[in-house]
Amino acid sequence: RFNAMSLGASGGRVRWLQARLGVADHGFGDATDAAVRALQAKRGLVVDGVVGPATFAAASWCSSTPS
Repeated sequence: RFNAMSLGASGGRVRWLQARLGVADHGFGDATDAAVRALQAKRGLVVDGVVGPATFAAASWCSSTPS
């Protein structure tokens, strides 16, 4: 079972996500939320700011901030 991440989340998975997206804020804050939404829009995913399985998989292929 996959545990989704969204605003307010913290921990190792959030730090991993931030490294993949090229952002750094304290926990899953506004900067991370904006980067997640940009990634979701770029990849044609539902833009909701929630890192579920599809967004996590898309982030796995990122090496910098989505454009």
